[in-house]
Amino acid sequence: MQKIKKLIIALTAMLMIVSVPLAAAQMTVRWEWLLDDPDVTAYRYQLDGEDPDGWTMVSGDTSSAEFSGLDADKAYTLYVQRSYDGVNWSPSASSTAAVEKAAPEEVPEEPIVKTYAYGGYELTAEILTGKAVLTYPAAVTDADAEAFIAYENAAYDLADAGVTYSLEGDGVAVFTYPETISREAAAAELDVLVADLIDYITPAPAEEPLPMPEEEVSEEPIVKTYTYGGYTLTAEVSEGSAVLSYPAFVTEAEASAFFATENSRYDLAGLGVTYMFTAPGEAVIGYPAAYTAEEAAAELDVLVADLIEYLTPAQTAEPETEPAVPAEEPAAEEVPAEETTEAAESPVAAEPAASAEEDESRFAFSLLFKGGVAADFDDSFKFGNIMANASLGFDFANILPAGDHFGFGLRSDLGVDFQPKGGAWDYADKMEYFTVANYAEAVSLDLKLTMDIVAGPMDLYLGGGAGIAAGNPLGDAVISGNLAQGEFTLGSADFAWDWFASAVAGVRFYMGDVFSLGAEVGYRYMVGAKQHIGSADIVLGFTF
Repeated sequence: MQKIKKLIIALTAMLMIVSVPLAAAQMTVRWEWLLDDPDVTAYRYQLDGEDPDGWTMVSGDTSSAEFSGLDADKAYTLYVQRSYDGVNWSPSASSTAAVEKAAPEEVPEEPIVKTYAYGGYELTAEILTGKAVLTYPAAVTDADAEAFIAYENAAYDLADAGVTYSLEGDGVAVFTYPETISREAAAAELDVLVADLIDYITPAPAEEPLPMPEEEVSEEPIVKTYTYGGYTLTAEVSEGSAVLSYPAFVTEAEASAFFATENSRYDLAGLGVTYMFTAPGEAVIGYPAAYTAEEAAAELDVLVADLIEYLTPAQTAEPETEPAVPAEEPAAEEVPAEETTEAAESPVAAEPAASAEEDESRFAFSLLFKGGVAADFDDSFKFGNIMANASLGFDFANILPAGDHFGFGLRSDLGVDFQPKGGAWDYADKMEYFTVANYAEAVSLDLKLTMDIVAGPMDLYLGGGAGIAAGNPLGDAVISGNLAQGEFTLGSADFAWDWFASAVAGVRFYMGDVFSLGAEVGYRYMVGAKQHIGSADIVLGFTF
């Protein structure tokens, strides 16, 4: 027992030497142990394990083991035992070797150095990631630099862009900016800033004060007052907007109807004119920047003349609270003659004309792309096969309008039905689904009379008609079971054909003036084959 204890204590003092070639992914490891017991006759060792058959035995005077070609990215453990007779062995001592990799040295960033010269003065900028150091003539005081940077911030909104600055004294300013801005982009922005700074620096030798940005003089609004029938309307017109105050009993719905009429008449939206209601009896009208206040005021004269026409019926609606207006009282005393002429055009009379124009021009041609599934049934409605289908539709809607929301049109569809020749959609190899030769096809063309029901962006349509279909050779195609009217030969192949009656119902939602998306169901009755075919499709529409 004393011998074994001595062995254990000696084997815990193992050493390792790791050698790794430069620029290589392998290493050499050398383990050493102490020869502290002359009675030991043999040692044995094993790398990364203690398998009974995996030991390597060496003589008792061996004090090391070396391994080459080891992976420098892994750790390895050596197990060592020793014996006095080569039969009985001590417990294992172990030691693990791994390469300690030094952290990569950080290479200091080389700044972009730019030099600017003007009027005998020189400015230098060192630009790093997230920071730029600007050195300028010391004759420029901190107060001058502060005034210049305030001017630049007002011109370019530097603070919102995340650019900050600090003055370090003796003509040094440090600008910091987000690290998302590259050094090259910061250098380009600095070119613009220094060009402005040079203009500020030039007067410095004569000790003239830096020019301060001129204060903007707020523009006085144009105030206009309109009176009619005992009511007063006030407008304050400024650059880009006008605030219109009108009697509060005019509801927002009535005012919205008025603006809709004006937009239809003058295309205000197309001109960039907007409006919103900010309070009862108050509307803010926005104008494009190209409009001057005088031009906006002139446009407002026309708009108010039309608005007065809307307000007049409101007076007769409440006779007990409104002052009587003598019939001989001319409106021209309160409204300029040219405004009276404009106001004489009744917006109520203009609306039916516009509606009539819309009814006459509601015809629309749409190109429809459809895709979905179909299934066939025999005369007893026993289910047969599932088919895939795709078609191209030509829709001529509202050829004959019938009111504001109804119309009749024509619809033609050129479609193809696909059915696996084996009759089942169970190909083991998924690529077989994309092999055309695996399918039977039937091509159909039909013409339908349709009725369109329009409700806002939604178009509901129903239709019925007839068509003709032709399919693959009878010997190869399952789908030809739906085509039994007759046969015809094309080249060396026989094809089947059939007449059919068709019906369709669907709905499309318009997402803008051109694009629409919807769904529809279809039905065909094959006259010769006496087969029923139902289909469901997704529809993409493009209206021209």
